Amino acid sequence: MKIPVQYLILGLGLGGIYALSALGLVLVYRASGVINFANGAIGMVGTYLFYELHAKNGWSFAAAIVPSLIASAVIGYLAQVLFMSRLRNASPLVRLLATIGLLISLQSAMALRYPAQLLVLKSSLPTKGLHILGVVVGEDHILIFVIALVLAGALGAVYKFTRFGLATTAVSDDMIAAESLGYSANLIGAFNWAIASALSALGGILLAPIIGLTVGELTTLLVPALAAAVLGSMVSFPVTVGAALAIGIVQSEMSWYVKTGGWSQVVPFVAIVVVLAMRGTTIPGRGFQVQKLPRVSSGRIKPGNVIVAVGAGLALIELWPIAWVNGTAVTLAIAMLLLSFVVLTGYAGQLSLAQFALAGIGAFVAGRLIAAHHVPFPLDLLAGFVAAAPVGFLVGLPAVRTRGSNLAIATLGLSVAVEALVFDSYSWTGKSNGTNIGSPKFFGINLSAITHPRTYAVFTLILVTLVGMCVANLRRGRTGRRLLAIRANERAAAALGLRVASLKLYAFVLGSMIAALGGILLAFRNTSIVYSDFTATTSINLVGQAIVGGVGYVSGPVFGGTLQPASLGTNIGNLVFGQRVQEYLPLVSGILLIIILIRSPDGMASHSAHNVGKLIRLLARLLPSQLRRHPPQEVGTAAAPGGVTYSSGPREHKALEVRGLSVTYGGVRALDGVSLEVRPGSVVGLIGPNGAGKTTLIDAVTGFTHVTSGDILLDGMSLRGVPPRIRADKGVGRSFQSLELFEDMTVLENILVATETYSPVSYARDLFAPGTPVVSPVANAVIDEFKLRGDLQRIPSELPYGKRRLVGIARAIAAEPSILLLDEPAAGLGDSERDELVALIRAMSEERGIGILLVEHDVDLVMRACDRVTVLDFGRVIAQGSAAEVRSNPAVIEAYLGGGAEREPHVAQRDTEGHSNNERIGVAVDGPDQ
Repeated sequence: MKIPVQYLILGLGLGGIYALSALGLVLVYRASGVINFANGAIGMVGTYLFYELHAKNGWSFAAAIVPSLIASAVIGYLAQVLFMSRLRNASPLVRLLATIGLLISLQSAMALRYPAQLLVLKSSLPTKGLHILGVVVGEDHILIFVIALVLAGALGAVYKFTRFGLATTAVSDDMIAAESLGYSANLIGAFNWAIASALSALGGILLAPIIGLTVGELTTLLVPALAAAVLGSMVSFPVTVGAALAIGIVQSEMSWYVKTGGWSQVVPFVAIVVVLAMRGTTIPGRGFQVQKLPRVSSGRIKPGNVIVAVGAGLALIELWPIAWVNGTAVTLAIAMLLLSFVVLTGYAGQLSLAQFALAGIGAFVAGRLIAAHHVPFPLDLLAGFVAAAPVGFLVGLPAVRTRGSNLAIATLGLSVAVEALVFDSYSWTGKSNGTNIGSPKFFGINLSAITHPRTYAVFTLILVTLVGMCVANLRRGRTGRRLLAIRANERAAAALGLRVASLKLYAFVLGSMIAALGGILLAFRNTSIVYSDFTATTSINLVGQAIVGGVGYVSGPVFGGTLQPASLGTNIGNLVFGQRVQEYLPLVSGILLIIILIRSPDGMASHSAHNVGKLIRLLARLLPSQLRRHPPQEVGTAAAPGGVTYSSGPREHKALEVRGLSVTYGGVRALDGVSLEVRPGSVVGLIGPNGAGKTTLIDAVTGFTHVTSGDILLDGMSLRGVPPRIRADKGVGRSFQSLELFEDMTVLENILVATETYSPVSYARDLFAPGTPVVSPVANAVIDEFKLRGDLQRIPSELPYGKRRLVGIARAIAAEPSILLLDEPAAGLGDSERDELVALIRAMSEERGIGILLVEHDVDLVMRACDRVTVLDFGRVIAQGSAAEVRSNPAVIEAYLGGGAEREPHVAQRDTEGHSNNERIGVAVDGPDQ
């Protein structure tokens, strides 16, 4: 019994360290909404300064700790002032990437000053053993635990009772309102960053005597600290501290009960995944902030350009010195790995910090097969490629219910777990000498990078080119369009019937398989594979390289690969600046990442594509004409001769019936017993003042919000509990009040996504033969009716607002729904456009038999377009009937003309529910129209 108790108390000390770092994460998040991945790295700087002052120069503990904490605080302060403030209007994901840039920069800078070596730091706390519950425990562990509790209590009091704390909360809740009251959001954020950074340094100073001082070790505190902060919802100090202590205790106890090493590192990962999965949603709510990610290329392949580029690469490999050939092989191997980010982040919008771990899995399978079972290299390559698929599927499971920054946290936890369980296990990886693979042969060709470096570089170039072409093909196929759709807007994608979860998992599986190929190419450059090199830290660095190179471009990974040590970047740097350049490349990568995010988020490839393209086109003129011809991508059409009209009809006529529908948010009923019916070929209007529940009704009918009671029937079949995608497949379509277009795609691609049917075969086929997209007859008719033919190759942001709204409606109609719900379709349209819209709505209902529910503030438009009108007020139906009957209804007149005095208290009541800022606007108050 004594030993478990002793480990429990030891775990309290470890948990106290985690708590100090986690409190810093919570502080920054409360002030600026940023998850600071650089928290541990900033604290590391203060810890090393403390080592220099206290251990090497003999300063007292008190004299050394003050400047050390101040140094970290200054770094945090400057980070906010110099670049985080410039990104305050960027998406949370972009701001997270900026902190990754800071993490890479600080860690690389400290690695230059303190190369891989363990420094011993004597504890400044009392270490005498205390007898507690019959066991002896060091005083330092108890003191760390007490320090964490005291700081949590002090921070809670400061942020609850002081003016600074209240100002921080005000800035977090509503930055614009707080600044209008005279508060500086930038200054308040900077001071919070400073406090958080000092806390991280304090944690590092207290932990270093226990585990030793190395550059990488302190940054690994990030995962358990993140787990504790996530358990505390990134806002609660006491819950965060409690979670940190619990994680420390469980890890400590597992080190006693579980003799196999590494399992204690799995605890934070499990905690993160479970909590995020429970709190997440399959489809984000109406208030979810759409992430703005780097631009994506068209994916068009020009054979002449490819031939010239590959030919130039082959010539250079043959002519370059061996050192440059080796640099080329490293660059290409990393480029292969970074191609996985193009699929996963560039196309699907999912940020994974586990790609290098997946690369290691591929190398592990291939290496162990060739070493232990003497399997030929081609089969090793195939086995490693295939083995990564199920692992990628498991990595992608959290993405079904999480996204953005939360997903990055979950994948980082997995990366740390894989490193601890697999790569650091000597019994699995060939002990300290690694796995001996000898000289691999590919169908008799010696691929040894040691004895035949040019052959290996050529093999790598060919493989990267083939995979790169597959990734480009994917972009042009229907699967690529669907991936871009979920990247741009998951709600709109689900409303069109896209299988959001399946597409995410596909991206993770394909990305993991490509990463595995990169890992194999990188590992097989040596005769022995040391799997401990596949670290979580490198996974983070690779994200930076992918973004700097251009994560939306197939050529971007080549630029990103040059930032890898021992790559062509090293060769070029050594030529210009002399030796030791490769040691500075990670530092350059981190700094470039921050600069790119601020100045050019599309990456280096977006700038170089034009100039490189011109050069390649010049060289391509030397090729035979048949290789140079590449007509622009054509769009097939299924239009019948003589044109197409709406008379082709929808998939089938269906009736929609809403019975006694109620929706509750917290303690507020947004809808209360609403009933209405939409028959085929009829137009039903839904009007009401702001806050009446109109958009909530559309969300309920289309499956985007939970129904408290009542039922929704489509041709007599209940839709309760049916996901949005299946409702769309059954013929329920919608437009969105906030447009929710796929901003990264052209108008044509927006419409194609709505018309293309699902086929699992396309997941594989699009990699090799994406084919020519075909526009359906109905889509062709819609394009002409909405006068979009001249805008098909433009992206939505290039269009005026009124035209953008028409694109959203056209996309919904192109899906050929039986029931169409239009949410504020006339907003932003001129008088003539409104008249045309009325005519189009009538044509859709009368000629195609579509049942339409029209939500609109323009009452006159509703009365002209609709057969029947339903009026909502405070979530209840107050009138139903023809236009004439509704106009003369006393309750309607009172709601529009006499209810203004009661409206604001009702909205304010909804605003007090426990929603986030975005949810207060987008969910509880039923969207901007309310």
